[in-house]
Amino acid sequence: MAIFELLKEVANQHLMDQAGLWGLLALIPVLLVYLIRPRPKTQTVPALMFLIKESAKSDKTSFLRRFIRDPLLILQILILVAFAIALAKPFMTVTEDIFVEKTAIVLDASASSQTTIDGESRFERGLEIAKENLGSKNAIIIISSVPELLLESGDAAKAREELDTVKPRDTPTNIFDAMIFAGNYVKEKDKIVVISDFIETGSQKDFNAAKNILESRGLIVEMANTKDLESRKAKNIGIIDIDIKEDQTSVQIKNFNDQNETIMLDVEGANLTVKELTIEAKAIEVVSFRPRLRSRNSQ
Repeated sequence: MAIFELLKEVANQHLMDQAGLWGLLALIPVLLVYLIRPRPKTQTVPALMFLIKESAKSDKTSFLRRFIRDPLLILQILILVAFAIALAKPFMTVTEDIFVEKTAIVLDASASSQTTIDGESRFERGLEIAKENLGSKNAIIIISSVPELLLESGDAAKAREELDTVKPRDTPTNIFDAMIFAGNYVKEKDKIVVISDFIETGSQKDFNAAKNILESRGLIVEMANTKDLESRKAKNIGIIDIDIKEDQTSVQIKNFNDQNETIMLDVEGANLTVKELTIEAKAIEVVSFRPRLRSRNSQ
């Protein structure tokens, strides 16, 4: 059983289509034809009868010898084995050192990056990851509601200076557009490092599709999830959209958690009819309010 497990593991690692190995079944009729084909008939001479017993013993041991000495059969077996392996599409994974001339850092600075666990925010963890992945030449793109180019091209020292100036914003997250935008500042075989919690709030586009697009252009794309470094699951509730009009403002608040959450509302300079709001898991609530009217005597 251990041999079969070993063969199965080897097949999984080096064959794209293991069904192609069924082609080895073609060996069965070839071997059958070889075994049942007529053999030359040997006639014994009475004077040699004393040798019959010895020759019968040697016939039993000479089958494998005859099998090996049949070049046509061996050629047929080799052709069928090669055909079956070709159908199974063998491959081999090799390591290759690629010189990356430029690295594009795509850093999430949207509202969700302000989530804090154990005294450290996702944005702060993202900054650390960004600095660890800087290359000899770098571009820096900030993920926000719209992509922002912080640095088009600079060495590691310049990139660190620029990263130290970045602050998180109270904006939605648009990862897809930021990734595609970053592709304008690198070329084939350059690297793009996307650092985010991958909570997409500003777009319906799939950032995995952006990764596929960039990789099809020969770019190296690495995704670093800042949530993976957290010791526990964070609670996340935030504003995802605001509609401001002259007489009324509407705010969309989303609960990203798996359970209902109750929040307190407080808007300076506004008349709120609701002070406490319960939002169901994964749901969005809309809160509308009017600005507080100022008295005529106020300056």
